[in-house]
Amino acid sequence: MGMMTVMNSVRSSASRLASRPARTERGAALVTSLVLLLVLTVVGVTAMMMTRMQERMAGNTRDLNLAFQGAEAALRDGESMIRALPESKADLCSTAGCKYWAPNVALIAAGADAVQLFDSWAGCLTPMDYENFVLPYSKAVIDGITPGTPVIHFSTGTAGLLKQVRAAGGDVIGLDWRVNLDEAWKTVGHDIAVQGNLDPVALFASPKEIKTRAGEILRRAEGRVGHIFNLGHGVLPETPVDHVIALVDAVHELSSR
Repeated sequence: MGMMTVMNSVRSSASRLASRPARTERGAALVTSLVLLLVLTVVGVTAMMMTRMQERMAGNTRDLNLAFQGAEAALRDGESMIRALPESKADLCSTAGCKYWAPNVALIAAGADAVQLFDSWAGCLTPMDYENFVLPYSKAVIDGITPGTPVIHFSTGTAGLLKQVRAAGGDVIGLDWRVNLDEAWKTVGHDIAVQGNLDPVALFASPKEIKTRAGEILRRAEGRVGHIFNLGHGVLPETPVDHVIALVDAVHELSSR
């Protein structure tokens, strides 16, 4: 079933549910919960699909653009439906937050030294929507992590949201490749560590170019304590392993000077 078909089905179901008179307050709450569950499912599946499409279609720009247009339209529809039920957004977002909190606690109990809150699609939101729909719930997740366990708070496309991301919490703020590391670090504050931020596509370049780009990021970090070198997102599936090794070697070499 296509994503548009799913969204049309969600709209139709939501419309039918909303049009039925609720016999009790409990019944009305159930109707709202069902609609929100549908929205959460669609938004979550869409985000997963967008990630998978990015991985599998990196070499076909036209198909990738078409796929993203459809998936982004579905996300917009999901956001619109959530905004149509503002009185229930807290329940929805709290439920989503709890689903992220529990696995992190389990990881720590199993021996993890640090955890990362990975928010790949936060950049789709306006600052106001991030503050309303994400910030309080990400903060609740981070605040609920076992005390003493470092938390890396990573998001993408959030060059205009870095102050809000910092406000949501974390011991380390992850930066994607769309910002200059020195400018972003200044925005979030030098009193907090940062992680990043080489463009993952740079790993398809020659080892010489990879070293040059890594050096530029280290130059912007200025040797300041608190910089964790990393990519600005995940390693793409087709990335040559030798190029990843070349990057690691280059960072070690340049950092030792």
